[in-house]
Amino acid sequence: MAEETEYPPLISNYLTFCRYRTHYKKTGVLDLADAEWFYPTTLLPLADLITSLGTGLKYKSPANKGSRDYFTFIMGSPPQHQADTFVPIIRAERLNDTYIGQIYHLICGKQEQNPNQENTFKYIIGELVANIDEHSKCNHSIFMAQMYPKHGFLEAAFFDNGITIGGSFREAGLSDKTMNDADCISAAIKGKSTKLEKGRGRGLPSTLKILKSLNSDVLIVSGKGAIYLNRGVQ
Repeated sequence: MAEETEYPPLISNYLTFCRYRTHYKKTGVLDLADAEWFYPTTLLPLADLITSLGTGLKYKSPANKGSRDYFTFIMGSPPQHQADTFVPIIRAERLNDTYIGQIYHLICGKQEQNPNQENTFKYIIGELVANIDEHSKCNHSIFMAQMYPKHGFLEAAFFDNGITIGGSFREAGLSDKTMNDADCISAAIKGKSTKLEKGRGRGLPSTLKILKSLNSDVLIVSGKGAIYLNRGVQ
């Protein structure tokens, strides 16, 4: 019997969403009964799927009470809600300094605040929001972040329903038939941009460079492609 592939957490969390979506397409029921917990990389695309399916959706709630309570709370939590360990699902365009400050304080906890670190963090979030705004042509973009104090990490995620990186490149005539979605993500990471002005295309590479310096893992999913960066290594 073949051994089951063990993926890094970010990839595994996104594949959990894919499994739920595939099951729904086959059965017409969104079955979350086996969910032990929801990470942002699972929850954000799941939230978009639930929203797109509307009020007639048939689904099974998580059997685990903790998971079920968290899911119900997160999905119904107002954007203004403040918590000790998470920033709720909000529309990305609402990410002003107040919300970004909340996220930064989640990371720092009770540690001494560092203005330089806070400004760096605001730059990262601001660049990602700008990237969505300038390139995705989406009508729906959302964000959330969850801190896991016992494990010492924060997971933050963006989701949008735009034309994808590959779609943006194809519209601008920057990709040919040999480039798949993963190729387009890779090109964007290296600085390729649909904005032709001098100096454009540095936002994503510079953001990823900063995240690498912070020993962060990054998963970028676009269209049918995905690229995972482990401490900056693809």
